[in-house]
Amino acid sequence: MYIVAFHHSLGKTTFDFPKQSDRKVSLADFLEDSPTDAKITERDDIQIYREFKLEESLFGTTEYPNKPIQIGIVK
Repeated sequence: MYIVAFHHSLGKTTFDFPKQSDRKVSLADFLEDSPTDAKITERDDIQIYREFKLEESLFGTTEYPNKPIQIGIVK
């Protein structure tokens, strides 16, 4: 995943993406199981209306969705 941002005062407006590699990584590679400095955001304008649950396939493996999911809204 790449997040690229430019501030107008720097004068830079182009970015060259790194060349594709064979290395496969996922978000799970970066997340911690029990972070000691985690923060919980509590806001009145966040509404969670659906619980996300992973499902098993017919073969007993975990099915991960290959699309964005929405479980709530902000404002």
